[in-house]
Amino acid sequence: MSEFAHHSITVRPAAAGDVDGIARVHVAAWRETYRYLLPDTVLDGMTVPGRAAMWSRVVAQSSGRRPVFVAESAGDVVGFASGGPRRGKVLTCDGELYTVYLLQRWHGFGLGKRLVGVVAESLRGTGARSLCIWVLVSNDNARDFYEHLGGEMRAAQPFEMGGSVDLEVAYVWNDLSVLTEFH
Repeated sequence: MSEFAHHSITVRPAAAGDVDGIARVHVAAWRETYRYLLPDTVLDGMTVPGRAAMWSRVVAQSSGRRPVFVAESAGDVVGFASGGPRRGKVLTCDGELYTVYLLQRWHGFGLGKRLVGVVAESLRGTGARSLCIWVLVSNDNARDFYEHLGGEMRAAQPFEMGGSVDLEVAYVWNDLSVLTEFH
């Protein structure tokens, strides 16, 4: 029996008390996911207090238009997702999935789908009809995940962080209602 089967999982809107948990997941997920994709200096320079300060501002401004959701098990945040209006002018989608991060041990249980679904449903409630997300082209696991959810690669642009240059690609869902079934 998996670890997931032993715990009930709650997916709910983030609250101020979740900021430290979100920050812990953010730092851990980046280090687990991007260790060989981004420079070590970037990953090692990320701190929970630094991320907590950022997420404190984001959660305080969270609303239907810019939702943040957490997944928790036994009172601990194990994942989170956020979204809002599309940023930038490269794409024409209404909404954008800004973040989806889970601790690696929680991958493969459908929790990522649930998080994407609740963000999509929240954005649909604000009138958004389509959704996009940007992901590093070298992040094969994330690309597989978004393709599995029906996302279509539509654009690419350079991505630079910490002196490393990569390419990020955009996945688009023209009808975000196909994602709301996952919540």
